[in-house]
Parts: sequence; structure tokens; C-alpha cells
Amino acid sequence: MKGGVVVLEEVLADLAKASGSAVVGAMATDAWRTAKSGVARLLGRGDESRERSLEVTLDEDAAMLKGAAGADADLVRAELAPVWGRRLAVLLEENPGVAGELHALIERVRAELPAASRTWLQQYNTAAAGGTVIAHQGSGGQYVYYDRDLRSSKKPGDAADM
Repeated sequence: MKGGVVVLEEVLADLAKASGSAVVGAMATDAWRTAKSGVARLLGRGDESRERSLEVTLDEDAAMLKGAAGADADLVRAELAPVWGRRLAVLLEENPGVAGELHALIERVRAELPAASRTWLQQYNTAAAGGTVIAHQGSGGQYVYYDRDLRSSKKPGDAADM
């Protein structure tokens, strides 16, 4: 069943990454209120003080994005999405049972996004054999990152092993 655990971990990681992208995509849109309150509630896990603190952090990030224009805004989004994706990944690692809540929140946010904001998205694909392909499509460009774990192709005595 070990393979099933790995697949579940990959699914949760993909959900977290896609959610981070959706949260950042909602910044500066009418969907922001839904995204901000939902993410703060999930990450705060019932601690009202923590929820308020998270809302302040989310608003600061949204203000940074609102202050950027054009290509700079895409760069800010590209920087913020993995940050919020990682925060949500930690949540899912600690509480995998909230995956359904997170998925429902992100679907609500996406439904509220104006068409122009839906053009900014990130797509995450997990490749076989330990490789990861991350494709980012934004307005005006496409960036692809490929990372492959090369440890299996190293031979004993390679310079990296010394």
C-alpha cells in the first residue's frame, strides 16, 4: 500500500499548489473576500487571533500585488503562489482531512473569479521516476521548470559522492 500513500501525498501536494495559485489569482478581484476569509479560517484552525493575523498577511500580499503592474504583477503572482501553496501544503500534511474543505473553497473562489483573472494560472504535473514538471502559464509568457532526481543515475565513485 506504500504506492497508495505516495499517490495521496502527491494529490495533496498538487491540491496545495493549485490552491496557492487560486488564492493569489483572487487577489485584487471580487473573489478576494471569499479567498481571504476561507484561507485564514482553514489555516487558523479555530484560533481567532491566528485567523486575524493571517488575514492581515493576506491583505499585505494583496496590496503588494495591487501595487504592481503588467509583467511585474505576473512576477509578484509567481512569487506569492508557491508561498501560499506551501502554507496550505503544511496544513494538508498535518490535517489531510481538510482536503475536501480546501478543494470546495478553491472551487468557490474560481467560480467568483472574473474571466480576466482566470487567464493567470499555474499547472502542476507530477512526473514518474521522481521527476517534477511545473508549468506556469501567465499572461504574456509560459515558463516551464523541470527537475529530475538524478541520484539514481549516479555511479558509485562519481565526484559528487566524494
